[in-house]
Amino acid sequence: MCRIALYAAVGSPKGLGELVESFVEASLNDFVLRSYRGERRSHNHGWGFAYVQGLLGDLSFMHFKTSLPIPCAREVLVIPKHFDWLSLILHSRLTSREPIDVLSSHPFYVSIPGRLSLWLAHNGALDKARLAKELSMEGLVDAYADSYFLAHWLARNVEKPSTDQLEKAIRRLIELGVVETSLNFVALILGEREKETLCAVLNYVCGRALGAYDYYKLYRVLVGDKASVVASSTIALYMEGLYGYEIDPLENGELLAVSPRKGEIAITSRKLL
Repeated sequence: MCRIALYAAVGSPKGLGELVESFVEASLNDFVLRSYRGERRSHNHGWGFAYVQGLLGDLSFMHFKTSLPIPCAREVLVIPKHFDWLSLILHSRLTSREPIDVLSSHPFYVSIPGRLSLWLAHNGALDKARLAKELSMEGLVDAYADSYFLAHWLARNVEKPSTDQLEKAIRRLIELGVVETSLNFVALILGEREKETLCAVLNYVCGRALGAYDYYKLYRVLVGDKASVVASSTIALYMEGLYGYEIDPLENGELLAVSPRKGEIAITSRKLL
């Protein structure tokens, strides 16, 4: 069980400080998860982030993850204050069945040379043995978390940063029947030849997770027309309660593609259910 978020902006980091603070608070004290399981609940099994930045016609990116608890986020998560555009994903982890080590921490990074780079953070449970078999990676099942194989699946099945191709790959994945609870994810896809970036968010909850849908569901946080935030329930509710932002839940089965470039944020919504 995890907390995830995506941030995209052009020009200035509006709302980013509030997102980071809410991400830390939600990870330390997840009152939504507590309502289902009781007692104080922390996502303290590792955390990480990745971002791609456009500045002066060039790109830069950063990827960090650790198995250490979340409180160090405020010291480590240093984001540029000046950029043409920025795409960022965040993840904190609470696991019950996978190892607590840096190899299992998110985001996962996959590079397909000459085609794309992908960073992905996921909340949910997948049939990783079946997914690994589809990828001919059976020998790695015991070494990596299920989300590792999800990242490889998407990287192999998307040729470039394209909403149409991403939707097609997700539909194929769902048809395989590997989703046990949730396919909720945030991803950055960088076309290595085109130097274009696509941010993607999927809200897809099924099976036994539907009984805890308020925990799994993702929200858009309305921070203005130059920035876009999508976050797990607890993060969004902290942003609403602490900073007064309006929030709007995504529908189950909704895929958002967010593209920050040329001074504006382009958002495309697709319904998979």
